[in-house]
Amino acid sequence: MPDLLDVLTGSAPAIRVAITSNLSHPLLDFVKHVSPERVINVTASFHPMENGTRTYPMNPEIFVGRCLFLQNHGFHVTVNLVAWPEQMYLIPAWAEMFRSHGLRFHADPYSSIAYYPYEYSASERAFLEPWTWENRKSGLHRVKPGSPANVLCSGGIDHINVQPDGFAWRCILERQFGSNPLGNVFDPGFELLESPLPCAESWQCPACDRDKVTAVQMEAAGASH
Repeated sequence: MPDLLDVLTGSAPAIRVAITSNLSHPLLDFVKHVSPERVINVTASFHPMENGTRTYPMNPEIFVGRCLFLQNHGFHVTVNLVAWPEQMYLIPAWAEMFRSHGLRFHADPYSSIAYYPYEYSASERAFLEPWTWENRKSGLHRVKPGSPANVLCSGGIDHINVQPDGFAWRCILERQFGSNPLGNVFDPGFELLESPLPCAESWQCPACDRDKVTAVQMEAAGASH
């Protein structure tokens, strides 16, 4: 993201951030100017089919090297992999690769989206079970509810998805569906929501949002995320 370093170094010292990145750019300036105290966590997204560009090449050696570079400069790093069906059976080997270097690793179940629909079979869910952390396993056991909107979600209050043009949604899934737009953050009158609103898609909430929102069953008081 252009000018990300300026955003991080120019924000108030009390502001802490969490960063998700595929680490496709050099990190030398980043570690020089950004204190690990300002960064809660770096989620390093591993994309095994990514080759990068001539200017910014990418391969497992570059990726692992940058993870270790960050970690040895005091940053808290977690490697994340989305279990795309065509690569999911390589997860044991990749997990061993990362863990052998002292890196935390977890896999996220793939969340079926409109332009790449896919639902895991029973045997695939069983294969992924041991590689999926407890707070991620809802993606393995998703059941579409009978009620069209069975939870109240805090998206739009404590978490929003903002696109480069400034248009915002409660989450990445609603952005994909084009539903419930919040407006544009560049508009002077833009405001966050004041209270949770119903969500009809919590049963397939992507991991990109699941860790950041609170969704409460409308029939009960227990949180579903």
